[in-house]
Amino acid sequence: MLVNWDKSIDVGFNGASGPSNNTNFRSGIRAHYEDDLDRWDLKSVYLYKQDENETTDNKYRVDLLKDWFLADSSRLYFTCRIRLG
Repeated sequence: MLVNWDKSIDVGFNGASGPSNNTNFRSGIRAHYEDDLDRWDLKSVYLYKQDENETTDNKYRVDLLKDWFLADSSRLYFTCRIRLG
C-alpha cells in the first residue's frame, strides 16, 4: 500500500509524576505522492494531553489535498482540504 509514496510516521510521549502529574502524547502521519497526472498530500496528527489526571486535550486532525494536472497546461484541478477534528 502507498507504493512510490514519500511517507513518514512520528510518535512522541512524555510525562511527569511528582508534585504535578502530566502526560503528553503526539503521533503523526505524512504521505505525499506526485506524478505527471496528479498529486496527493496527506497529513494526520493526534494529540492527547492530561494534567493532574484530567484530560485537557484530545484532538485528531486530517488534511488531504488532491490535485489533477492538465496535460500541456499550467492549470490544474484540485480538491478543497478536508479537515476532521
